Amino acid sequence: MCDEKINPLIHRLKKYLAISSLFCVLIIGFSMFGQDQHFSQFYTQSLTINPTNTGFFNGNYRVGAIYRAQWPFASNGQFVTYNNYSAFGDFSFHTNKKDFMGIGAYVWNDEAGDGNLRTTKYNLSMAYHKGFDKKGKYILSAGFAATYVQRGIDFKNLYFNNQWNGRGFDQSIINSENYTNIKSAYFDLSGGLQFHLGINEKYAIGFGAALYHINRPKDSFYKGGNRIGMRPVFNVSFDMNPNRNWNLNANFIFNYQKQAIETSLGFLLGYSPENYRKTISSTFYIGSYYRIRDAFIPTLGGQVHNTRMLISYDFTSSKLSSANKGFGGFEVSLTHTGKFKTKNNFKKIYCPKF
Repeated sequence: MCDEKINPLIHRLKKYLAISSLFCVLIIGFSMFGQDQHFSQFYTQSLTINPTNTGFFNGNYRVGAIYRAQWPFASNGQFVTYNNYSAFGDFSFHTNKKDFMGIGAYVWNDEAGDGNLRTTKYNLSMAYHKGFDKKGKYILSAGFAATYVQRGIDFKNLYFNNQWNGRGFDQSIINSENYTNIKSAYFDLSGGLQFHLGINEKYAIGFGAALYHINRPKDSFYKGGNRIGMRPVFNVSFDMNPNRNWNLNANFIFNYQKQAIETSLGFLLGYSPENYRKTISSTFYIGSYYRIRDAFIPTLGGQVHNTRMLISYDFTSSKLSSANKGFGGFEVSLTHTGKFKTKNNFKKIYCPKF
């Protein structure tokens, strides 16, 4: 009887995977660069992918941080400042035997270029996860997020064409630029839906769709209003645990904003040594991601108990490699998931480990 129930689900999963693969192939030919800031390890920053990921994990709380150094030696071997770093935390609360909800927040800071263009985001998100069975195999999630964004720039450190003296740029020459403000701020709204299908403890797959910049806020240092384009995001996650020692996690994400497209896909393979299992729970990770028409991203890492660290590096494959010598950026992330020390406060769900 058990096999009769599982076989239709496996057939359904194969159908979903076939559709997802076709979708990946179709969009590869149209891929180019996105506009919003991004992390190569997007799968470790799930709150930035889709607000429905808030509270969707096995545990009661989750905290993490990530740092990215973009294009560290992009100008004749000179250090150039393009840094991203973020910290997040979210909580999961079960409302009944089938449903649960999540509340979370993150802070994201980006620094770019000689003018020290700074973007700081303060995000609050919440999601409700509706279960359709007591074992948590079928879950439909809806989420919403609000973000307050602050931006600043130091115009005095920038060079303008009227400051060229024939031999180089002279910042002592008045630039005659009519900038009225060195700071700007706005509120941003986003929302999304996600469906997770857990075949059993060995296989889980998720399909998500989110829309960012729903209110299209104005973003400009001048009096004019430059409205940010809405950004739809589609993602697919797949987790496979064939036995106690091995785990395969694969992710795909597609972003579209003002005719700019960014697509990333790849996998991480995890191995848990049997010899260490008796004394300490540990997993070693190796894998690679590819941001289409942009960069290859090899990744290494490890996990001890419920704390995971991953390190990756972008090797530029686009024409930009002539400027950065192929060295796109370094990234390191740290994530910890925990449970409260109380009874009957946690229920396991079938969801990807990332």
